[in-house]
Amino acid sequence: MKRDRFGRQKRKRQMTEEERLRATDRFEKELRRMDAERLKKFDPRRIDWVLVVLLAMAGFCAFYFLR
Repeated sequence: MKRDRFGRQKRKRQMTEEERLRATDRFEKELRRMDAERLKKFDPRRIDWVLVVLLAMAGFCAFYFLR
């Protein structure tokens, strides 16, 4: 817990309803901004290689059995 300039412990002040709503809105905006940044970035190294291999196997099987 923090102390004031005289060394006494400060008590935490309760947030008012308005402050709580503003903090919640600010937090949600920050989350939305972070999600938007994450979705804008496409990293080709993060391709799901298991899906790529499965699609290649499915294509090969379809080609092999249908010819």
